[in-house]
Amino acid sequence: MKDAILTHPSTPPSGGSNPLEGSDEPAAALTDSLFKDVAMAPPDPILGVTQAFKACESADKLNLGVGAYRSEEGKPWVLPTVKAAEAKLLELQEAGAINKEYLPIDGIPEFYSAALKLMLGDDCTPLKEGRVCSVQCLSGTGGLRLAAACIGQFQKGASIYVPNPTWGNHNKIFPREGVPVKSYTYYKPETCGLDFEGMCADLNAMPSGSVVLLHACAHNPTGVDPTEEQWAEIASIVKKRGLVPLIDSAYQGFASGDFDKDAWACRYFAEQGMELYLVQSFAKNMGLYGERTGVLSIICQDQDNAARLKSQIKPFIRTMYSSPPQHGARIAELILNDPQQLEAWKAEVKVMADRIIKMRQLLYQELKANECPGEWEHVINQIGMFTFTGLTPEQVDVLTQKYSIFLTKDGRISMAGLREEKCKYLADAMKDAILTHPSTPPSGGSNPLEGSDEPAAALTDSLFKDVAMAPPDPILGVTQAFKACESADKLNLGVGAYRSEEGKPWVLPTVKAAEAKLLELQEAGAINKEYLPIDGIPEFYSAALKLMLGDDCTPLKEGRVCSVQCLSGTGGLRLAAACIGQFQKGASIYVPNPTWGNHNKIFPREGVPVKSYTYYKPETCGLDFEGMCADLNAMPSGSVVLLHACAHNPTGVDPTEEQWAEIASIVKKRGLVPLIDSAYQGFASGDFDKDAWACRYFAEQGMELYLVQSFAKNMGLYGERTGVLSIICQDQDNAARLKSQIKPFIRTMYSSPPQHGARIAELILNDPQQLEAWKAEVKVMADRIIKMRQLLYQELKANECPGEWEHVINQIGMFTFTGLTPEQVDVLTQKYSIFLTKDGRISMAGLREEKCKYLADAMKDAILTHP
Repeated sequence: MKDAILTHPSTPPSGGSNPLEGSDEPAAALTDSLFKDVAMAPPDPILGVTQAFKACESADKLNLGVGAYRSEEGKPWVLPTVKAAEAKLLELQEAGAINKEYLPIDGIPEFYSAALKLMLGDDCTPLKEGRVCSVQCLSGTGGLRLAAACIGQFQKGASIYVPNPTWGNHNKIFPREGVPVKSYTYYKPETCGLDFEGMCADLNAMPSGSVVLLHACAHNPTGVDPTEEQWAEIASIVKKRGLVPLIDSAYQGFASGDFDKDAWACRYFAEQGMELYLVQSFAKNMGLYGERTGVLSIICQDQDNAARLKSQIKPFIRTMYSSPPQHGARIAELILNDPQQLEAWKAEVKVMADRIIKMRQLLYQELKANECPGEWEHVINQIGMFTFTGLTPEQVDVLTQKYSIFLTKDGRISMAGLREEKCKYLADAMKDAILTHPSTPPSGGSNPLEGSDEPAAALTDSLFKDVAMAPPDPILGVTQAFKACESADKLNLGVGAYRSEEGKPWVLPTVKAAEAKLLELQEAGAINKEYLPIDGIPEFYSAALKLMLGDDCTPLKEGRVCSVQCLSGTGGLRLAAACIGQFQKGASIYVPNPTWGNHNKIFPREGVPVKSYTYYKPETCGLDFEGMCADLNAMPSGSVVLLHACAHNPTGVDPTEEQWAEIASIVKKRGLVPLIDSAYQGFASGDFDKDAWACRYFAEQGMELYLVQSFAKNMGLYGERTGVLSIICQDQDNAARLKSQIKPFIRTMYSSPPQHGARIAELILNDPQQLEAWKAEVKVMADRIIKMRQLLYQELKANECPGEWEHVINQIGMFTFTGLTPEQVDVLTQKYSIFLTKDGRISMAGLREEKCKYLADAMKDAILTHP
């Protein structure tokens, strides 16, 4: 460092403040709740069925709404291959072969490549030609949401057409990315089968360039699929008409028991020379419901299009949850890439498929035996998890209210939830319901689309021909460059993850113990892989909030805090952005200058403008408190102000407690809304209470505020995506209504959060002995970083590196904002193979004692080279 500074001495900057123009509004504290007009949202129509089932006390109750497999005993089934994979993962982790590091933005290539091969087969032309762009995603919902982002960004003006009926969430996901949803004819109520003629007519009426959503197999909710001949005709129309297929595959292998048969339509479309979207979920067929494991693939016209498109999908991921959760994908990776385990898994899936087929036969026999009015062949003709019975909402009410049989209002029943011993009970209840509320046979289900004025025209240009190659992420791109470097002296100071003195990732002992405990609990049947509630695990997010706000927090005691589990810090910020965009329309968010780069990108994705306020003073490498207060006083009432709870990223500069109190006073007086981003509790100073001081102070000031917590850094759960969004409201009623509205944001983003990281944190936070052990581990990390600051400072002083370097020891947390210029950074990277971000931020967590002198000398050289 000394050498760098002598080589390129820099002129001290004259100042970092660009004061905001004063608002014309008089300062005014907010009196009404921000959320006073927020309505209570209805329960999710599908997941609400399970909530109602759990609340029912009848001994005869039967849940036929759940979209998850049940054994003949009515129990969830964690597949043996999944259990074996989890045991193997612990072995690999203990051996140091895997860890809890962040995954790449696009996920695990060995997973998504194997998943795509499973679907498209060994002889797929687009795969051989390398023109498929794939990324790991959060199961089916997550893949659909990313596809929606692509359509909204790169097919502007296009609508998506979904079958009528379809899975309810399809209609809600795409509008979140600005894509209009329309429907096409699919189901024929008179026959409880496919209206193929109506479907083809509607496809022929769609405008060229429209996206058409197709269920790969086991159509949800009807269980009605086209034949192979019909699929071929559908593909011909889609191609001729210039439509864009989006194939949603949630049931490969699970539908018929035959993976190749269930993939037939996908493979056929893939060979027709069309660009198309393909979404795969491993919730049903691998039983990874709660691990949120899936793949989005896009078949492109050529390799170049695929590469450019993938570069543009990464920012969608980066601003939604930064990188995907690793646990489920690692399980699937092991199974899919081990020939023996792959065959064992396929056999397990066939067991599930065969049991469902058997339940269809038994229910059909019981309906025939009790002479239930109507024709029931569709029960055995439909395929997959669900049967679309044809029952009316009134008939469904009889089943639920009289017989405690829970299903969705459209008459869809989950055959996976039915047991042999309950087939007669269900058949008799259906007969009673139909006799109680006879239904008039429907006259027809087709409302044909109006024909498009455009002539039919196959697409010749690529949909993505104008998509530019996106630059690498400025933070995560540093690690990519580091990995590509072959120098023995290379040093990664860009990584936002802790390293031991040996330069290795550290999986905390408490985390390892929790994972071993989870396997024990799973083996005992105490936990499983079921979907989490939309809001996550209450025992996790409640304990996390208590850790931050303390035992004596007034809003907690008064029950006016709304909390949900989220995908680490990025996921919490994205949900907060959705709330601001929906319930504080017109409000801007003000972020400190500088701030974590992703802050500036997350909020615009939800329509929230980002502005900045003065924070850092380059002359002192410290806080510009005067400039900050002036800017806070100039913000319009109702604006959101983002504050770093501690260990400000990237500067490491925090206000004092007295300054925090003054900031809170201005924020309250001015009627601003704090959003506190807490990524480093305990990790900054080694003291959890000290690092929570600002949050606790703000919580007691009577303001409504947002609070985002991440357990990436302090629990080392980087790759498990574990966090909490909490909102302190004015009263309990506001909190309840707001939470009901946050759930649809989650439901359309990834349906429900991944469970593994939250279960680890839940065990640690709720066990007093493990909690204290974890806090001690966090202090070890914090103390090592403080030591690195001292050693680097000493080396900079020893080599007489130009400049004042007290800020290295005065700043706090993972990062030091060195003050190096981009040109000086280039010297460090190109000459010394020291990798860091262009703004001169270095990760103290990535520095080792043996490298402190090397870094200090490199800095001196860089500064002398570029004054």
